Amino acid sequence: MLCFFKVVNKDLRLITAQDVREYLAGYMDSLANTYANVLKPLKVFFSDFLGMSEVVESFRFPSRSFYPKTVF
Repeated sequence: MLCFFKVVNKDLRLITAQDVREYLAGYMDSLANTYANVLKPLKVFFSDFLGMSEVVESFRFPSRSFYPKTVF
C-alpha cells in the first residue's frame, strides 16, 4: 500500500480508478497471485475504509487454476 501512495502522490480523495489502473499495470506481467495480493488491500482500503468503492469496483481478481496436491 505504501508503494501505491508513493507512486500516485495525490490526496486520497483525488485518486481515481485510472490512477489505480496505471499502478496495477506494472504488475500485469507478474504471477496471478502477485497481482491479486497487490489488488486485495487496495480494494479493502478504498471500499471499506474510505467508502470510495467506485474507485476499485471495476477491478477483478485473476482466475487461478487449482492443482490438487498428490501425496505418495
